[in-house]
Amino acid sequence: DGEAKHETLCLKFKSSDTAKRFVKQFNEAKQATIKAQ
Repeated sequence: DGEAKHETLCLKFKSSDTAKRFVKQFNEAKQATIKAQ
């Protein structure tokens, strides 16, 4: 489609527990994507 570009996003969560849970699932999704390639 097009060239990939690096972007930075900012997210704000109600609690640190929610943020930690997001980071954990985000990293798991990144690893799954790497393995699928």
